[in-house]
Amino acid sequence: GGCSTELLAALQSHHQFLSAMCDSHTQGEEQVLFPAMVGRGELVSGSLLEEHQLEAKHLTNLRALVQQVCDHAKKQPSTSATSEVVSGAEQAVLALVRELYSATQVAMHDIASHLRVEELELLPAVERVFNLQEQRSLFWKVLLSMPLQVLEALLGRMGKSFDRGTAEALLHNLRLAAPGGG
Repeated sequence: GGCSTELLAALQSHHQFLSAMCDSHTQGEEQVLFPAMVGRGELVSGSLLEEHQLEAKHLTNLRALVQQVCDHAKKQPSTSATSEVVSGAEQAVLALVRELYSATQVAMHDIASHLRVEELELLPAVERVFNLQEQRSLFWKVLLSMPLQVLEALLGRMGKSFDRGTAEALLHNLRLAAPGGG
């Protein structure tokens, strides 16, 4: 039968969270970190900017697919869960879901590759160019550039996986990063 309203809402919510996180990540780097690096005479790899553009294209594509899945699924009449006959409309929804899954796999691969490049190239450069207090200050500025709802969602999801020591270390660094906290 058709998709439940709750399932569709969850799909949209997960996509919105992913989009917000990627957008915030990109903005934080392009508006805070990259200019700070350039200000210190460091070149920022053009591939990082290209990868941000690719991520934006992926997210636009995923947004359209999520909307199509939701639109098609909402048009589906409720059918018995035991029905063995799949209508043409249901087949269309299934095809869209498969396309969404495939597009999601490609996007996640590219995002993971981007993050690996940052771990191997960008973060070591940040450590080399900025002292610890400057790094904390940049981190604080990136946090301030994030919409509050995105920050709340991120911390809520991250916090669930932290043990007490990790949570305390994060809070300690946040306090040190905040103006007047160091």
